[in-house]
Amino acid sequence: MRWRLRFRASWRRIRRLGACAIELDKDAAKLLLHAPEKAAAIACEIADKSVQLADGTIILSALDAQIHGEKAKLESQPGTHRIGFWTSAADWASWDFKATRWGMHDAELTYSLAAGETEAAFKIGGQELGAKLPATGSWYRYGSAKLGRVYVESAGPLAPEIRIKAMTGGAAMNLKAIILRPAPEGRDVVKPGDGGALELDSSDATVHGVMLRYEPKEVKQCLGFWTNPNDWAEWSVEIPAPGAYAVTLTQGCGKGHGGSEARVLCAGQELPFTVEDTGGFQNWRERPLGEIRFEKAGTYSLAVKPVSKKGVAVMDIRRLRLDPK
Repeated sequence: MRWRLRFRASWRRIRRLGACAIELDKDAAKLLLHAPEKAAAIACEIADKSVQLADGTIILSALDAQIHGEKAKLESQPGTHRIGFWTSAADWASWDFKATRWGMHDAELTYSLAAGETEAAFKIGGQELGAKLPATGSWYRYGSAKLGRVYVESAGPLAPEIRIKAMTGGAAMNLKAIILRPAPEGRDVVKPGDGGALELDSSDATVHGVMLRYEPKEVKQCLGFWTNPNDWAEWSVEIPAPGAYAVTLTQGCGKGHGGSEARVLCAGQELPFTVEDTGGFQNWRERPLGEIRFEKAGTYSLAVKPVSKKGVAVMDIRRLRLDPK
């Protein structure tokens, strides 16, 4: 299946179902997207320079990378930017970037490589992720390679860099971007424990946003900094059989800051609630919110999204619990 699309922006992030490849013509005037036959939806997000998107995704663009070495250089044309002419493994690239929050991320690299194989190393905050990049078949055909999971330790300046460990072709690659997508710090999927209950710890949440984050300090261990009402949290839960589950939320909220409206969304159902003032953001209160019915077994997304913010922050969340009825 192919879509022939024309774009004017310099970088697109493709969210996909299945493996996709991006192919540019030699003038970088046309973009050809190769997608699986069963692709259900494709969304394109535009970012010119390096940026942190509203959902917390960080894009490190080739356009504003600092290029170190004698061979590699920025190739820039209307509609596309890339680091090319990377014929020396001694050359490397880095970025000056400020993150809005700390948290866990899945890192991937978008590149093209006509032939051969390249071994690359991505470094950030004292951590190093390595990956072998296979050929994409053309310098104009771009693919993505997963680098692994990395922790951004603090909000503020970052100094990520990409280096080449080995290459078998005439050049390392054309580099278009490195992408850091929000990921949970705990379990990727929450499964039932004894008695069939599911404990959704705050560390198991994927945070979609620019301020909300998991706070790991022992006295907190919660989702906090919820000062942006557009931020939201998502858990992936495994439901073993059809049935109804009672939902209990453990929340805290500072004195005088209650009253925000929020909702739990799961399996096409909604549980609205008003955040209660508990006298402190880490003064925890368990609150029954209602029940969610699952028509079949499977893995579901459960989200908590604000509707409005009344005080300085929406609330802090310690956990949610789903008890079979």
